[in-house]
Amino acid sequence: DDTIHFLTHYLEARRGGMSAIDSARYTLQHIGLAVGVTTTVLFAGFAVLSFSEFTMNAHMAQLTCLVILIGLVSEFLILPPLLVVFDRDKRSKK
Repeated sequence: DDTIHFLTHYLEARRGGMSAIDSARYTLQHIGLAVGVTTTVLFAGFAVLSFSEFTMNAHMAQLTCLVILIGLVSEFLILPPLLVVFDRDKRSKK
């Protein structure tokens, strides 16, 4: 969900005439806090569930917390550079 939110804002910035790097920076500045807060809330909810005495629920919650953290790191550290590398500024090639 956060990735779709990120990509939507990124594409709006690109269509507005910004370069790939500027679009990535703009997107991080405008949605970074919202993505961080929603991810923290999700993580906290599943972290509470990880203390369940029912082992299957606790393990599922722990794995979910791990996936949520990996998603957050990917969102902030991996996605923006990938977009910059693969979304070449077509105007600079003319």
